[in-house]
Amino acid sequence: HDLQEPLKSVQGFVDLLKRRYSNELGEDGKRFINFIDDAVIRMEQLIRGVLEHSKIRSHEKRFELTNLNEVVEEVKDNLSVSIEQTGARIKCDDLPAVVADQLQMVQLFQNLLANALKFRKPDAIPEIHISWRREGGDYQFSIKDNGIGMDSRYLNKIFGMFSRLNAKTEYPGTGIGLAICKKIVEHHGGTIWAESQLGKGSELCFILPE
Repeated sequence: HDLQEPLKSVQGFVDLLKRRYSNELGEDGKRFINFIDDAVIRMEQLIRGVLEHSKIRSHEKRFELTNLNEVVEEVKDNLSVSIEQTGARIKCDDLPAVVADQLQMVQLFQNLLANALKFRKPDAIPEIHISWRREGGDYQFSIKDNGIGMDSRYLNKIFGMFSRLNAKTEYPGTGIGLAICKKIVEHHGGTIWAESQLGKGSELCFILPE
């Protein structure tokens, strides 16, 4: 939280500049001010992401029987604007109830679905399928999409902090979402991985212990 205070000061002084001297700044000055605004917004997003990442293990486990169908419905409500704008078709199998932290399950599925919506092909309606199966005594889940996909050489890197495979101008974001997913799954004693080919969509899979 200490990192946020200097940002508030920067934003405050930028707002003062815009209010008091906007007529004197000229086109270049106004453009530079916009650059600062954008940088402050990106930094705020990064700090929030780091805070979310650090909080995953900072509280006691609040595991309880969690209906994942209800979790997915809540996530779809949270992402309703993006789903409507893209025309996305989301198919979800009847999911099991698992012993988990319900809030973290919402974070997990929301990050994975948001990624599938973000990295869509520009000329195709996003199609996302959420499925599961028993793997030994555990549960294996899959979120599969028809998006732009990833080069298989980079699949081991995408769960790192600030990891980005695309330019931020093309696909905005902080590069923290999948790192948060990894930490949530590991906090529940599971594992997460990705399967993908460039141009052929992606499948994000994770296992949760019974």
